[in-house]
Amino acid sequence: MKKNNVEMFKQVAEVLEVAKAGSELVDFINEKIAQTEKRNLSRKEKPVQSKTSKEKIADMAKIEQLFDTLDPKKFYSSQEILAMIPEFEGYTPQKMTPRLNGLVENGVIVKGNSTKDKKKVGYKLVTDEQEAQEA
Repeated sequence: MKKNNVEMFKQVAEVLEVAKAGSELVDFINEKIAQTEKRNLSRKEKPVQSKTSKEKIADMAKIEQLFDTLDPKKFYSSQEILAMIPEFEGYTPQKMTPRLNGLVENGVIVKGNSTKDKKKVGYKLVTDEQEAQEA
């Protein structure tokens, strides 16, 4: 199992103490341990969202708004959805799939077979009826 930086610094500090190294060196390593622990804690408390993640969340909101205007009984393929949102010009199916799957996971839309082409995966808005059936 790979050790993290804090564990490695602690091990170095132990070796330096056993080797009776100067206190300046041990203090330096202990300072590095404290800095690393502080940095790790701040990363856990407020994780930084990547540019891609922010873009994905914004795209999911656009898709959700589109579904509010569509027929709630029809399943739409990702290609159909792509064609309806001009800002998504140039998006590939590989870029669309995580956005649509995110909305499925959030319970906004459901997956099924496309209404136009039964061989393709389709998506439609979750209706109040469906929520009542699941409850």
